[in-house]
Amino acid sequence: VKLYGDYFRPKAIRRIRKGLRRTAQALGAVRDLDVAILRLESFARPPGKNTDLLETLAQWRAQRSVAHAALQAWLSSKRYERFLAEWHSFCTSTGAGVRTFALESGQAPTPFQVRHVMPSTILNRFEDVRVFETTFEAGVAPLPETLHQLRIACKYLRYNLEFVRNLLGPRADALIEHLRRLQDDLGDLNDAVVSKRMLSGEPGAPLEPGQMRYLRAQEKTIEKLRRKAGVDFAHFVAPTNRQRLALAIARI
Repeated sequence: VKLYGDYFRPKAIRRIRKGLRRTAQALGAVRDLDVAILRLESFARPPGKNTDLLETLAQWRAQRSVAHAALQAWLSSKRYERFLAEWHSFCTSTGAGVRTFALESGQAPTPFQVRHVMPSTILNRFEDVRVFETTFEAGVAPLPETLHQLRIACKYLRYNLEFVRNLLGPRADALIEHLRRLQDDLGDLNDAVVSKRMLSGEPGAPLEPGQMRYLRAQEKTIEKLRRKAGVDFAHFVAPTNRQRLALAIARI
């Protein structure tokens, strides 16, 4: 809906958009805590080595229980049931909610078919990714906040590529694989940032020795992935891959 919502009547997708947003928020809260807990559990092994992390784990598990209960409540609700039925009907009904792009007499047609709009859509999304070249040119890896924005741009580009993967030919697999590597780096970096932020807690609050070790470990992971993301980014926007992208788009 976010990517292709302009091709549907706003009223036809309003409730669907709200349902998707609420579902994503509920799932995201649980997912972030699941990842943070798994990372901390892995670091805390064996348990006797970092006993002061057990309280942090207990707190995060309690937060996860609350988030999971909220998710379960939403997934079990009548509102979600209605949303799911409406979403299913929308996805299985050809032409449901589609805007009318009737050709007006004497006027130029409005582009709306896949073959007309997807080439420029993909290139615009690639442009959103490639512009981050400027953030790497100083020779210093961009800040995590900047790389988070790059992660979002990569996500939307991949969504568009995946949508027409069958039309892009054999080059699509290599394109998406290069992008996936970059996304994996950026996703792991974001998980480390989230874990660090969760551990920091209240500003000025003292941390236990084990917590400080974990905090430093996350900082090292962030710095390592900032550098690695730069390498994978350079590969993705390199001339060879740009040519691969152009030739793939030409098939649409």
